[in-house]
Amino acid sequence: MKNSVDKSSPLPRYIQARRYLEDLIRERGLGPGDQLPPERDLSSSFEVSQMTMNRAIQEMVREGLLYREVGRGTYVARQDSTAHFGILGMVALGTPSEVKSDPYGGEILRGVRHAALDTNWDLLLIQGPLFHPDEIAARLRGRADGFLIMSAPDAALPGLRQLRSAGVPFLSVGSSWPDEDIPAVDSDNTMGARLVAEHLVSLGHRSIGLVAALPFMSNSRDRVKGFTAALNENGIPLPDERFIMCSQGYDVTPEECERAVKMAKTNPKVTAIFAGGYMLATRIIEALQTAGLRVPEDVSVVAFDDKLSAAFLTPPLTTVAQPLEAMGKRAVVRLEAAIRGEKPLDGIELLPTQFVKRQSTAPPPAH
Repeated sequence: MKNSVDKSSPLPRYIQARRYLEDLIRERGLGPGDQLPPERDLSSSFEVSQMTMNRAIQEMVREGLLYREVGRGTYVARQDSTAHFGILGMVALGTPSEVKSDPYGGEILRGVRHAALDTNWDLLLIQGPLFHPDEIAARLRGRADGFLIMSAPDAALPGLRQLRSAGVPFLSVGSSWPDEDIPAVDSDNTMGARLVAEHLVSLGHRSIGLVAALPFMSNSRDRVKGFTAALNENGIPLPDERFIMCSQGYDVTPEECERAVKMAKTNPKVTAIFAGGYMLATRIIEALQTAGLRVPEDVSVVAFDDKLSAAFLTPPLTTVAQPLEAMGKRAVVRLEAAIRGEKPLDGIELLPTQFVKRQSTAPPPAH
């Protein structure tokens, strides 16, 4: 049992105090109705303030693990053999406030938090770098029981392989590599992109462009793969002049916007564009409209990813929605089961996407 607070740990002290209490109850074999030492003694033993220890106790009281009697003390309320109060580390690029405010990361984080709360796990949000997840895990070993690594790029693969070899419990969330032994929960990006291609083909489009994010993200590659495969199956080519690979990740430069406009104005004119990210789509639409082209009358546009604002754009944007919150929840369930020893962490689990038809797509213009 850890006997004093680790002042160098990024883990909040009240969470460390709670773990100390859980260890104390377990190691002393305390059962329902058994009394804990006085709060003052607990604070002194663990070298934290009485306020910090009180916060830890209050959390356990709220969850029904302890109860207090005025003037008498604090007692063990129950022992739940299925409860495990551990800590999940979530590694993300950006500060906690940046992750929370990001529509993509924030939705995944919401799912992780809900699932962690349901299963009585504490969550430690860790700022990247995502390129070296093995270094983060090594630094925090003993402070977290397992790790969720969000939206890791290909450059993180060497570190992820090291974590896997070392037997560290972790899951990749929002990135997946079918050819790697990296456990993951992701959305089915390939199928989502196929849905886009099939929708555009069903409307009668045959001259179609693609604006994709950088290829070092597995999601971007999967979207390109699914989209181009569906076009090929329908006998529709995607020549290089209709394929823009963005140099700024999931954003697009003015020069790349100009290329998209040129695709729509130069014979044979592109009549539909699939943007592999939400921001890509909004920038492309703005560039098309500035150039005097109408969406969808002249050019249809579809985005991968759905945001609340999509329904309020002009025109409302047709999208592919990812089950981001569900991905976060499912990742916690799988990681927790592995930490408990109930089920090994193996394989990639892909959750289905949803095609959301709005007003930014229509049949191609008559010539």
